[in-house]
Amino acid sequence: YFYNDKNGVQPPAEYQVEYWDGKDWTPVKSSEKMPTQPIADLNICSFLPVNTTALRVMLAHQSKKIFTGLYEVEIY
Repeated sequence: YFYNDKNGVQPPAEYQVEYWDGKDWTPVKSSEKMPTQPIADLNICSFLPVNTTALRVMLAHQSKKIFTGLYEVEIY
């Protein structure tokens, strides 16, 4: 879930999910995002299953003056 305070905290310009492969952070395969452009509230990213000990979400801010608000991650 991304947050938007309609001021300095907004959804990211884009994001990417990565997993730890034991040596490096690797982008997940076959990622499908709904919606394709991040919005405030629920964003769904589906991808092929991975075997890992850690996941991370890499965020690209909309600009240097805007922070990205991410307040919940659900993993199934």
